[in-house]
Amino acid sequence: MATQRKKSKNISRLEDGDGQERGKSDNCSLLSGILIYVTDGMNDYLNLRFIEENIEVTVQSLHPTKAPGDDGMPPMFYQQFWHIISKDVYK
Repeated sequence: MATQRKKSKNISRLEDGDGQERGKSDNCSLLSGILIYVTDGMNDYLNLRFIEENIEVTVQSLHPTKAPGDDGMPPMFYQQFWHIISKDVYK
């Protein structure tokens, strides 16, 4: 089911206003009409390196039994074994 859901979110082709199919090389012109919502300052902040302390605080703040992540593990796993797996997560 999850695989099918991911497949349905793919863009298989793009058309311009005249119905002409455009390839990857045309992406700049196709996207030129989209407003910029992420400023340079926001982008700089988003590209900062993660601080290990912030990651641990976030992991510990998750509801332990909520939906698992892409790896199939619920937050409880990370919370219980953080002292063992944290170095691998930070890599």
